[in-house]
Amino acid sequence: AAAAGSVLARPAIRLVEEVGGLALVDEAGRPGPIPRINAAMTMRGHMLYVYGGVFEDGDREVTCDDAWCLDLNRRQAWQCVLPGTMHEQVWR
Repeated sequence: AAAAGSVLARPAIRLVEEVGGLALVDEAGRPGPIPRINAAMTMRGHMLYVYGGVFEDGDREVTCDDAWCLDLNRRQAWQCVLPGTMHEQVWR
C-alpha cells in the first residue's frame, strides 16, 4: 500500500512501435494491453489470451481490436499477438 499523500506512478497509454499499436507501458517500459471492458478471454495450456473489448476515454468509447497473451507460468511480460487499429480510429 502507498503511504498517505504519496502519488502512485500511472502507466502511460501510447503508440508503441514494437507492438504496432496502442499499449499500456509500465514503469519498466514493458508494453501490455490497455484497460478495457467486455473483452474476450480464453486460456490454452498456461497461456492467457485477451482480445477486443472497449476502452473508455472520458465520454468516448474506443473499440479494441487487438489481442495479447500472457504466459501464466512466468508472468513476466505481455506479448502482442495482434496489434489492432485503435490508434487509426477517427473522431468527428
